[in-house]
Amino acid sequence: MNEIEIKKMLDELGYHHRWLDYGFLSVDELKIQYAQYIRAKTDPESDEADLYGYQDTEHLRHHTFVKISKEYKSFTDEELEKLIELVEIDGFRMMALNFYCYILKNQSVTEEQIKKYNIKCFY
Repeated sequence: MNEIEIKKMLDELGYHHRWLDYGFLSVDELKIQYAQYIRAKTDPESDEADLYGYQDTEHLRHHTFVKISKEYKSFTDEELEKLIELVEIDGFRMMALNFYCYILKNQSVTEEQIKKYNIKCFY
């Protein structure tokens, strides 16, 4: 897979290239999500469209944020800073802000990090 194809998938799904650069999304995961998105887009009755809302790209990014919040039992400051950056640059701000709720719920951040980065859940 060449860089142009990867960029097309990132752009179409609303991911910034930093998702790959920072290692929070792999090319394989991107390809799987892109295939799910295309199936949902071309077949609104598909499982992907019905179960996950994959025809709306923010659902794919939301899925990735949730996956990260579950996979990481804790975050280094560097990892957390990169994730906060991804939240801040996401085109669907309210969805991205939910990431903070997930990491607070899963206790993936320390009290010091919560204070340092002013992490809050808005609901």
